[in-house]
Amino acid sequence: MDRREKAKELIERAKRRGIRLDFDSGLVLVKLSAPGDLGEQKKLIAELYRYLGEDRRLVEGGAIGDRATMYLHQQIWSELGQGTLIGSSGDGTLSISVDETGAAAEGNLRFAGT
Repeated sequence: MDRREKAKELIERAKRRGIRLDFDSGLVLVKLSAPGDLGEQKKLIAELYRYLGEDRRLVEGGAIGDRATMYLHQQIWSELGQGTLIGSSGDGTLSISVDETGAAAEGNLRFAGT
């Protein structure tokens, strides 16, 4: 199991224990959403911290994917050029339809969670 897979597993385990990681304005926030054994929660938070780089990319990707749903079917700019946002996923992957030469082309960009 690589570090990214381990981080995903820890984030899921944390959710089941009432601990949520959120991405807000460049920060990774730890939120306790349910009461629980404080000692166990502290241990799990310490374990999450060991994977902070991976955690950050995962929660940032989720935030990008969630936010992008507000802009579906709208014109956007990306590394692919001007296009239309046609989809997004929870890992930060955006599907963009780009019309470069009069013929539609589609591409995917991953902005986080790589």
